[in-house]
Amino acid sequence: MRFYDTEYPAAVFREADWIRSSYSGPNGGTCVEVNLGDHAVTRVRDSKLGRRSPILTFPARSWQALLEALKGRDRPSPRDSASGDRGRSAATHRPDRSP
Repeated sequence: MRFYDTEYPAAVFREADWIRSSYSGPNGGTCVEVNLGDHAVTRVRDSKLGRRSPILTFPARSWQALLEALKGRDRPSPRDSASGDRGRSAATHRPDRSP
C-alpha cells in the first residue's frame, strides 16, 4: 500500500476534481483538499500548496474509516483502551508504586 503518490504529480489531476472543506474559509487557510476521482483510492493534498503539494494516497475504505472516526461514530470507549488506563493520558497517569 502506497501513502505518498509518486506516480502522479498533483498537476496531473484536474483542478475541478479537488474538493476543499467548507470550513476552510475564503483564503484557503490551513486545510486539505481531497480528490475522490478514483473509487479505489482517495488522494489528499495541502490546500496552501495546491498543484505543488505532495499527494497522500489512501485506500478509499481507509479514508472512509478515518472520516467516521473523526466524526465520533467509531471511537472506542475509554474502557476499551488497550493500555487499561481507562482513558487517562499517559502524561497524567501515575502507576501504583506500592510494593
